[in-house]
Amino acid sequence: MKHPVTLFFILIFSISSTFGQNEDQEVKKDSIERHKTSFRLPFDYNLQDQLVSQYKNNGAMVRTFDDRYEGVKGSPYLLNDFLPGVLIHASGRSYENLTIRYDLMKQVVEYKTLSNPTPLLIDADELRLIILKDRKSKQDFIFEQKEIALMKGREPQYSHFISLYDKGSTLLVHPEKTFSKADYQGAYSGDQNYDEYRTNFAYFLRPKGQEEFIRVRLNNASLSKALSDKKNEIKNFIKKEHMDIDIEGEAVKLLEYYDSL
Repeated sequence: MKHPVTLFFILIFSISSTFGQNEDQEVKKDSIERHKTSFRLPFDYNLQDQLVSQYKNNGAMVRTFDDRYEGVKGSPYLLNDFLPGVLIHASGRSYENLTIRYDLMKQVVEYKTLSNPTPLLIDADELRLIILKDRKSKQDFIFEQKEIALMKGREPQYSHFISLYDKGSTLLVHPEKTFSKADYQGAYSGDQNYDEYRTNFAYFLRPKGQEEFIRVRLNNASLSKALSDKKNEIKNFIKKEHMDIDIEGEAVKLLEYYDSL
């Protein structure tokens, strides 16, 4: 039988250990929330226009000595330049004073520190937050790791999203890259003399009161179908406001009305 004094110290040790674990968890959570709010600017919803414009400016052709093959157009990166940014690890630890470049094809973040100009690599899956501060658009791109359930059991191919709207309903976006190889040989070729990285935008909507996300397009028909529980109201609102939804701001406006019903 253990001595009462021994039992007392065992009890004290277990309480302090549990308290320490809870305290560590609270510190990690506080770090993540603080960085989400401190780096967030009022979001300019025209994300497509911003990224496509810069993609065109940065995605110059790279020519080679082959007269037929014209090289590679575009890049696998969200934006080609290394931008100031912050990385928050899944453990809650933050890494600041970095310059960052996000490879959307490989889902890898390249980063440089003040003391080391050689790029280092980290898998995006290891990061809770990826924050890029773009000087040109004066916009922060905040990618947050999220687990989302899609209808019909399909899962997205990536885990980080930018939140465009989250006030009842939730609208998320992730820029994604596809790659097509040059196709200029043969009778049935596509007459494309270059390899090309293309930028697309994947939008996911969870209507208010639902648990699953729906992949949507930015147009009247797709959003109306996703919000079909208020079909008549949505139809009348689109008609009244003369809406032709093709940008994020218009989609957010529609969701604000939907959430008010």
